[in-house]
Amino acid sequence: MLDPNDIPRIFDEELRQARMVAIRAATLSLQMARGVELRGAFRVQPSVAPIERHYQREHERRIDLPIGDIPARSTCQILLELLLPPRPAGVYRIAQLQLRSEAMVSEALEIPPPIDITIKYVVHPLTAPPDPVVMRAASVVNASELQTRALRDLATGDVGSATRKLEAAKTRLLEAGAIKQAQQADEILTKIAQQGAVSPEATKKLRYETRRLR
Repeated sequence: MLDPNDIPRIFDEELRQARMVAIRAATLSLQMARGVELRGAFRVQPSVAPIERHYQREHERRIDLPIGDIPARSTCQILLELLLPPRPAGVYRIAQLQLRSEAMVSEALEIPPPIDITIKYVVHPLTAPPDPVVMRAASVVNASELQTRALRDLATGDVGSATRKLEAAKTRLLEAGAIKQAQQADEILTKIAQQGAVSPEATKKLRYETRRLR
């Protein structure tokens, strides 16, 4: 349960992070290779959130992804869901990434050059192990989406649907190693089982922790 006495501390932490911004209003420009389709884009770190897609009509297959401010000395992790065309085995370039920014807080910082994203097609994909970093990011994003939908269900009184989504989110969080957030989801599930409902304070805390999943 969120203690009102914690609000000043939380506010101070948010303010401190705002002062540590290194790149303001950053945008990730994605130049897609022919046949590649972007199905979804999500920020994973420093906090979880879906990214709105801006299609550039004057640039064929270019999509701009506004990712906001990037704090100094922190990791900015983006998860892209792509639909790839079938191809023979081999290494192919599927996209080019370019980071853009309206303002660099420090003159010592430089925007990196464009990066080519390549992928290796294999004959037997089931024999290739999945990348653990990508799988963890996917689990975190999926858990965040489930918890967001669970909050909407709780707001409308659909406790059964919210419970199922929270149970699935808890599983994803455990898979991602987010033990603290999984325990918080479990606490809310326990309250729902015991009381048939959950307090506004508990839903407020879940909403806050959902945004800060990492």
